[in-house]
Amino acid sequence: NIVWACGTFEVRSPNLLSQIDKRATWFVRNGKPQEIAITAWSFARLGVHSPNLFSEIDQHAGWLVAESKTQEVANLAWACGALEVQSTNLFFNIEKHARWLVEEGLPQGIANTAWACGRLGVLSYSLFYEIEKHADWFVSEANVQEITNTVWACATLGLQSPGLFSGVERRVEDIGRDGKAQGLANMCYAFAVLDLMIQHQSTLAHFWESLISMHSEEITTKELSQLVQVQFFAFSAGICLKDPSPVLRTRMDQVMRSTAQVESQFQRRVSTILSTIGFIHETEVSPLNATETGGMLAIDIACRKQKVAIECDGPSHFLIASGSGRFTRIENGPTKAKRLFLERSGWTVINLKYQDWMEAKTKSGEKLFVRNKLWEGGVDCGASGWKDNQAESYTVNRFSPSSKTEETMPLPERSAHNLSDTFPRGDGTRDTSFPEMDTSTEQRSDHIPESNEEESNRTAIED
Repeated sequence: NIVWACGTFEVRSPNLLSQIDKRATWFVRNGKPQEIAITAWSFARLGVHSPNLFSEIDQHAGWLVAESKTQEVANLAWACGALEVQSTNLFFNIEKHARWLVEEGLPQGIANTAWACGRLGVLSYSLFYEIEKHADWFVSEANVQEITNTVWACATLGLQSPGLFSGVERRVEDIGRDGKAQGLANMCYAFAVLDLMIQHQSTLAHFWESLISMHSEEITTKELSQLVQVQFFAFSAGICLKDPSPVLRTRMDQVMRSTAQVESQFQRRVSTILSTIGFIHETEVSPLNATETGGMLAIDIACRKQKVAIECDGPSHFLIASGSGRFTRIENGPTKAKRLFLERSGWTVINLKYQDWMEAKTKSGEKLFVRNKLWEGGVDCGASGWKDNQAESYTVNRFSPSSKTEETMPLPERSAHNLSDTFPRGDGTRDTSFPEMDTSTEQRSDHIPESNEEESNRTAIED
């Protein structure tokens, strides 16, 4: 109760919080689920990390979820999301009990749990399937913030949810009227990232116009960044949105041009290899000829002459499996959206996944990997002497539980980028709005996937 009061009134008590962290083992093993959930919520509310507390919560997640009420589970999930704590066991049990959490939970708890998954990049199939299945009820009972938080989570994870977005259309008037700048920006961003702009064009226009009609100072830098991306994505899809006011346009331009990009080691290494094989290129290139986008949506490596875009996709571009805590090969929503935007803008896009890059253990393996990906994309390397019909193989040391022998990976066949996804329904049929799970995973690193720094409903519900 004391720490809950501190969290509610945003009063930091360093000595109290420090003692709780020191005695976390005793606290979790002797406390009740409600007390543990409220304590975790309070730490997150205050922005204070407690490694020992959250470690104990993760270790006892099975018991906590089984014995807690739905709102208490939601508070735990929200706390992890707010503090960017990856809690593998907690989200495994949330996935396991998703039906109960949605059918018995309140819209607030459901939205906060979905938001936490989006913030952490955790793909909880069952949770979002249950939200989609109960979308009519959820949208009719949830408040505007709860709806916009859930929609943002879907966009971040790259999950189209037809029932949810149809429900949004039915509430377009009150969302546009009552939504705050953050919620409206998240809504526009979701329609753009999930490529729902054409089928929901009037709804997108309504939210867009409600947002740009607000006083410019009500819109934060983060929301301005979302506005810029929405406008670019809409333009590439042939949709013209209403022009913002001159003041707002100036602020959007400033944010766009001030966005900085930092080259990764992966990107620098690929650039070096491209130079050695004679592929003329630049780094951090604006994707639009007529518009300077600054660092926003900049192409990692590009050849302007051939209009080839090479994206070096590190861990932050991929989702984390809720059951294992490992990175999957499933791209998140912004990564998919950027590729579609570039393709619509006339670029040939080649995505280099860090998982494949790590398999090429040697410098020669890395070089052949890059050349093979260029060949796969139909790219003429010119001075490198690489022929378009010259297939090679590269040898990698790929470890498997059964052996540590070298394995030769053949040159992948050319294939068009397939942006359609599927999601398994509980009855064995498939909903083409959700991505199919790739069971191949990578170990989680310390790098947390990029996510929206969104505020969520912070009210802890007590008995």
